[in-house]
Amino acid sequence: LNDWQIPVLIKYGKFAVAMNAEEEIIGVCQALRSWSCPDVAFIHSFYIVERCRRRGAGKKFLEFIIGLLRAEKFISVELTVDPRNLQALNLYKNSGFEIREFEKDQYGPGTDRYLMELKL
Repeated sequence: LNDWQIPVLIKYGKFAVAMNAEEEIIGVCQALRSWSCPDVAFIHSFYIVERCRRRGAGKKFLEFIIGLLRAEKFISVELTVDPRNLQALNLYKNSGFEIREFEKDQYGPGTDRYLMELKL
């Protein structure tokens, strides 16, 4: 993220941070409304700092994000994930996301993604 992107995300999307008890930022999430289907949210990025992974922080933060999107009356949430990122893939599957399709070379040659969806 840079100084140009943050205001756009705040105005036109959702930008959330996860903080620990010491008020350190341990995670960020960027979500946008789909242009093709305004009732669908798209999580553009979801990140938890490495030292906080596998401790429930990601699950708790993702549940918070899903709750925000439900409150905004979205009907579903989509995201993409690297098929080799088993940790993220398991987090999303355990949170109810399902793989909708495989997107070969989505972000360039050799950068494949799964498109995942959660019905709200």
